[in-house]
Amino acid sequence: MLRVLSCITTQHDFRLVLTAVSLCLLACFTTLALHRRAAEMNQGPAKFIWISGAAAVFGCGVWSTHFVAMLAFQSSAPLGYDAGVTFMSLLAAILIGWVGLWIALRGRWLAAIGGAVIGLAVSIMHYLGMAALHTPGLIQWDGQLVSSSVVTGIVFCSIAVFAAAVARSLWQTAIASSLLAFGIAGMHFTAMTAATLEFDPSIPVPQSMMAPEWLAAAVAVVSFLIIAIGLVSWFFDIELADRSRRVAELEVMKKQLERLSTEYQRERDSALKANQAKSEFLASMSHELRTPLNIILGFSDILRLELFGKLGSSQYHGYTEDIHASGSHLLALINDLLDLAKLEAGKAEIREDACDLEHITNSVIHLMQERAHQHGITMVSDCRGSIPFIRGDERKITQILFNLISNAIKFTPHGGHITVKIAVEANEHVSLSVSDTGIGIVAAQIDRVLEPFTQVENVYSRAHPGTGLGLPLSKEIARLHGADFIIRSEVGKGTTVTVVFPEDRLLKGHSPTVEAGLGKGYDTERMESEPFGGYMPARLEMRGWTGIG
Repeated sequence: MLRVLSCITTQHDFRLVLTAVSLCLLACFTTLALHRRAAEMNQGPAKFIWISGAAAVFGCGVWSTHFVAMLAFQSSAPLGYDAGVTFMSLLAAILIGWVGLWIALRGRWLAAIGGAVIGLAVSIMHYLGMAALHTPGLIQWDGQLVSSSVVTGIVFCSIAVFAAAVARSLWQTAIASSLLAFGIAGMHFTAMTAATLEFDPSIPVPQSMMAPEWLAAAVAVVSFLIIAIGLVSWFFDIELADRSRRVAELEVMKKQLERLSTEYQRERDSALKANQAKSEFLASMSHELRTPLNIILGFSDILRLELFGKLGSSQYHGYTEDIHASGSHLLALINDLLDLAKLEAGKAEIREDACDLEHITNSVIHLMQERAHQHGITMVSDCRGSIPFIRGDERKITQILFNLISNAIKFTPHGGHITVKIAVEANEHVSLSVSDTGIGIVAAQIDRVLEPFTQVENVYSRAHPGTGLGLPLSKEIARLHGADFIIRSEVGKGTTVTVVFPEDRLLKGHSPTVEAGLGKGYDTERMESEPFGGYMPARLEMRGWTGIG
């Protein structure tokens, strides 16, 4: 080892040594990168082309390393090279290197054997190159160092190619390239240490020899071009392969999306059919249920009012009140289910008229005041300024307000407050809001309470009756008017539900007083006179109905 280092430092131009080693490193990395691409190919022309490219880069790299290192060798005697033998050394490096690279593709452990063949190619190329050397003198060889040079090349090349075969990243491939370059350079400089040149002026130098400077320059240029072509080919092939992979992934994703779209369409059609069946069922049940319920309510009214004489026992009065209240509750629930089904199906219509929101609010508060008082809740209205009429369905707007106040009473504890507020915003939108100091709603559950048959999940809410239709139905009615339905709530502090009617629903030509035939609202006398077939908040409340939650 010391003799080899001494040879490198005392008999070589160190700058050219570094150039030769750098060229060798670049050639080794390119060779292993191209060999890796060949391993990724299926059997066929592409695999053969990649192996051949790797062998060409390897042969040219080793060859150029040898001759640049020979140029670095400082000798007092003139040196020259036989062109034919020099070309044979290059051809030997490429062909034997091809065989070694092909063997290395056969399997992980065969990669070590392939590496040994590559190391043998390096040795053959070197000693053929040395045979092409002509100088006025004799070369004496140290047999032990010659053997060491061959062993060094075979062992390190075998380890390097095996390491490249098991490499999984670019950094691991770079480490394997360093081992391969070390094996090639170690073999060369050990072999150069084994050679001793004895100058003999009597030996003529053939005139056909190539000057070493020109030979080294030609070899370096050609080798650099071949290595550069190999590197560029590897880089662009990686890019194309990556692009092909992405295209393939997009194709797979496209097929998955098409499949999901087909499944979605099928499920959508199934849902539409189910919804249609539900609507038809509800339409049929509306007639089947409403008719007997109206009869029950009618006869219970006759009994309750004792139109044909006294009932006798006073207990009968309580029974008839219970029958009437239960029937009214059931009828209201059926009406709400049908309304919600029509709204969801887009078949609901509104009968637009001029509506006095202030009068509607006062009427509903008047009807609900007794119920709020029974729960120990204070309820007030806050109508700021002159509230103009709006264009809308008076019955449905009353239904919204009744549902919101019912919910507020249900979820507000004793001693709480409810405020019903009407205001004209700066952008001329009209807002109707109901605020309470109740238990509030967790932010994550606000969207859930707007789904039919869903209530706030806590012990307090489960202690109160209700179907969970009030808010969903109110939201759909608001949407039918083009209004926004906004819920703001904080647990333990209360909830505010606001319905914001758009500017185009504002009737600026109507005064905020009750006009003849317009905006009458739902006063108590009018509600008491309505038939049972309509929505009856007044009658249901007066009969003890607890509202729709």
